[in-house]
Amino acid sequence: FERNHAKSSSRTYRHKTEEIASEAAVGLPGRATATIKKSVMPDEISLTYGFGRLAGLFLAEGSTDRSRVVWSFNISEMDTLAAEVASIAECELGMHAKVVSRPNNTAKVTIYSSRLAKLFESLFSTGSASKKLHQSLASGNKDFLKGVLSGWMDGDKHRNGSAVSISRTLALQMFDIANAIGTMPCLSTHQKARVRSEEHTSELQSLRHL
Repeated sequence: FERNHAKSSSRTYRHKTEEIASEAAVGLPGRATATIKKSVMPDEISLTYGFGRLAGLFLAEGSTDRSRVVWSFNISEMDTLAAEVASIAECELGMHAKVVSRPNNTAKVTIYSSRLAKLFESLFSTGSASKKLHQSLASGNKDFLKGVLSGWMDGDKHRNGSAVSISRTLALQMFDIANAIGTMPCLSTHQKARVRSEEHTSELQSLRHL
């Protein structure tokens, strides 16, 4: 993990894509069909504050499968964080994001793109305990890193001014970023004993002067 954020001049993340935009109607017999819009991933992604927010919210609440990237929020966040993800996806990536509510009081934001799913898996990993920021992004510019930290803390918020993660690596990275951008973070670790496993939770408390 690169700690020297102040000297970094990284502004974009480049990759190649051959994805083609498409639209398809899917559904089970006897049920209403749904339209899925498959978006084209851009060849170059600017490391802006907005994309940092998108990344941070993914680190907190995101997941992938073979064909899509999904952010899952509480239903109370449908008009706030969920709507923000959809807006950033459109503005920063030019990609369509679908926002829907679910019966289990969740709001899901979905981008259908197998290549974006692979990219996010490589940049942020998957699974709550394994989430981390790829080193190529960890040395990004300060605006981008501020977005990452604020997005993660808003998504994984625990108490006022704090956020929690069961990924030790991610918590340490967020601690480093908070220090690098001039806040005064405090990192603590909590351990819960369970019948067959132990859960380690790291909590980051930070002054919210982002």
